[in-house]
Amino acid sequence: DTERSFIDKEIQSLKQEVDRIANVTTFNGTPLLNGEAGKELHFHVGARKDDHIGWDPSLYNVQASKLGIDGLDYRSIDGARDAIDSVDQALARVTGSRAELGANQNKLQSTINNLAITRENYSAAR
Repeated sequence: DTERSFIDKEIQSLKQEVDRIANVTTFNGTPLLNGEAGKELHFHVGARKDDHIGWDPSLYNVQASKLGIDGLDYRSIDGARDAIDSVDQALARVTGSRAELGANQNKLQSTINNLAITRENYSAAR
């Protein structure tokens, strides 16, 4: 019981940190990880008006309540056992979000590389 209470103190602190990170991660004042962006971000990446990459941060909410870990309680044996399933489900959600964010990051990096090659080719042609 004593050890579980120590673990519970650490878990409560970690849940607060999850919420803090979700609430302070921003880009240009737009929240990225708490689902409160309210708008899609567009990154203009080319010479034409339709050359942009869009990303909707309101689809990514990794606050403890949305991950299903806000009710974790390790003070009892049953609470600790139930927490295992909740943490597994939260990890699956976070991993899925990271995969989508990574794909968008790769798309932007690819575009940056392509623009650098285009710039080099224009310079050589000039």
